[in-house]
Amino acid sequence: NGIALIGGLGSNTPISTTQANIWEIGAQYRYYAIGNFNHGIQFGYEIIYSSFSFTEGGKTSIETSASSIRIGAFTGYKFVATSGLTVDMQAGFSYHKFKLSVSGGKGDSSANLSQNQIIPDLLLHFNLGWSF
Repeated sequence: NGIALIGGLGSNTPISTTQANIWEIGAQYRYYAIGNFNHGIQFGYEIIYSSFSFTEGGKTSIETSASSIRIGAFTGYKFVATSGLTVDMQAGFSYHKFKLSVSGGKGDSSANLSQNQIIPDLLLHFNLGWSF
């Protein structure tokens, strides 16, 4: 059995008047039904929260933000070689709850939009790296 923590963040400025930011945090619980941590078939659950924001500061000044929480179940296979090279694959099913918000414009052309939605989704992970 095991618990994996998931996290990431990033930022980009593709054009001088725009800024994009993203981050996510989550966790997985894994049960190794056959084998063990280094070589085996796993079943598990994951929960991940993600947040994204995009700002365009040009003539229209538009701000977009989205957040999602994903909860899902998976089965997978993991192999760790003696060198530490690790291959970890998972497939399953999840549900995403999205919240999207868009606002912007200047003067009489300003607008705001917000929407929530829950959608089913396929969960696929392929990880290649080193374990130590």
